[in-house]
Amino acid sequence: MKFFVVVVFICYSFVATKDLRSANKNIHEEDFPFLLDVDEGSKKEFLDALFLWNITLTQKVNLLDAWANKQNEGVKKDYEEWKTEVQQFINLMKTVHEKKTANFSVEAKQADQKFFEIWQNDELTPQQKCESFWNLYNFVTENIRKEANLRSPSGFNCSEPPKFILKTLDIPHEND
Repeated sequence: MKFFVVVVFICYSFVATKDLRSANKNIHEEDFPFLLDVDEGSKKEFLDALFLWNITLTQKVNLLDAWANKQNEGVKKDYEEWKTEVQQFINLMKTVHEKKTANFSVEAKQADQKFFEIWQNDELTPQQKCESFWNLYNFVTENIRKEANLRSPSGFNCSEPPKFILKTLDIPHEND
């Protein structure tokens, strides 16, 4: 089950840290080292599965693992190593986060807990998570938002993937 968190991390954190919000940037193979040894069709298949907006995390992981199982042994090994490294990073981030939130008020801790329950729910699609984040954001007071550092899923609506994903994958966007 912990790997499911990995995919969420990839979609919302890892990709964003690479500053893919710029229309001139694309995903690079070094972000996903196991893609270095696959053809363009396999790269596209992986990225298409990774950024699907309307399937659950469980379904997405199954697609990604099925993709890896179709690759050669070297790619499979690199994919598994990559998953392990990402999980280790997530575990570290959780530990850092727990320390940072230790002194939150009860209300901010509750909001933060709800955020992580949504984030870690393997049976929600990214779209459903987006909608849940919006609901949480709109439910809590401004003071709680500030203390818990809750941000709205700004810059996109929940009916389609975030614009930076659309641009990264060259998907037409209604506002382009």
